[in-house]
Amino acid sequence: MKFKEIFTESQKHVYYQEGEIWLSYGQGSGQTIQLPNVKKYLTSDKNDKNYDSLVKDIEKWSDSAKPIKQKSNVKLFEIPVYGRSNMGDKFDIWGGDFKPKDKMYMVVTKDKNTIINFFTNKNEALNWVKSIS
Repeated sequence: MKFKEIFTESQKHVYYQEGEIWLSYGQGSGQTIQLPNVKKYLTSDKNDKNYDSLVKDIEKWSDSAKPIKQKSNVKLFEIPVYGRSNMGDKFDIWGGDFKPKDKMYMVVTKDKNTIINFFTNKNEALNWVKSIS
């Protein structure tokens, strides 16, 4: 059994920090996706230019995480955005005092392929959910 398999999906967190989406099972531990442009979508379709293998893991995480909105096969999540941290700062999602500087919104759409969209505005994300479900 791999170390990361010891953690259940509900013990993992998704957050954004300095151009990276983290699927994390501990601060500084986990998997990342380089995402300097949050307007870019990600997909599980291997033939798409925005394919990333981590999409399937985020999809799996989304099955046990609580969305802020759900319509059929579309889920909306609010994820924290952390700024640069100093050595020893512990994020609040891991029980520390380092708070996110902002939040962003992640829409996970499960269909033939999974597509993940990111938004910096909640109303924009809600409108996206309404338009595709």
